Amino acid sequence: MFDIQSFIYTAQKEAQKALHRYLAQTSGRTLLHLLTEQVDKGLDSPSHKMSQSVLSARFTKQDASPCYIPHLSNIVTKIQLPPIFLVGMPGSGKTTIGKLIADRLHRDFFDCDHLIEQKSGKTIPEIFRECGEPTFRNLETSVLRSLTQQHNAIIATGGGAVVRVENRKMLQNFPVLYLQAELQALLNQTHANADRPLLNVDRKQTLQTLLEQRIPLYLEVANETIATTKVQPADNAILIARWILRHEQK
Repeated sequence: MFDIQSFIYTAQKEAQKALHRYLAQTSGRTLLHLLTEQVDKGLDSPSHKMSQSVLSARFTKQDASPCYIPHLSNIVTKIQLPPIFLVGMPGSGKTTIGKLIADRLHRDFFDCDHLIEQKSGKTIPEIFRECGEPTFRNLETSVLRSLTQQHNAIIATGGGAVVRVENRKMLQNFPVLYLQAELQALLNQTHANADRPLLNVDRKQTLQTLLEQRIPLYLEVANETIATTKVQPADNAILIARWILRHEQK
């Protein structure tokens, strides 16, 4: 009679040997190098094909311990890497692009503003209206501090997170990418969005003023600046994923 458990066990062992042979052939290159190749070349890269060929499942053979052979990118995420922070103006694409990067690199994604709302039990407009901006900024600093303890994470900060000196000092200890967007693009992205309290009056003039105030602060904390206006979010996510992996190899 066909023994399905023995068949699965044998297939997993052969896949494991194949992965080990491939890693041996690429001696001198780290797993991060392999994942960079996967991000750069996509589905046609040898590392992607090899990692996909390894069945990501638990299996048990009689008198054998459970064994797990992970996807190559999952191996990388078990390394405790510092969080990556995204800074930039409201509407610059931090949340949209951040989610795409996290998905591509198999990492967690956190949005500071969303966590502030969870922590306070109020929407951001309600916090501004009922408690004032200083209370919001205190919550923002608290959430930002807690996120510095996250490993293997992509974090979208609020547009004004860089205003506080304390926040900038925290961010300067981590990899930070400034997502730069032109004024017209910011106007288009924030159109008809009532969830941005600072932009509810004369959006164009407010955005222009905030840009002038914040650009030097974004540049102060950023390791790299990424122009987002004329590039699709998915393309920017690939560009940033490459930068992150290469930065982490140093």
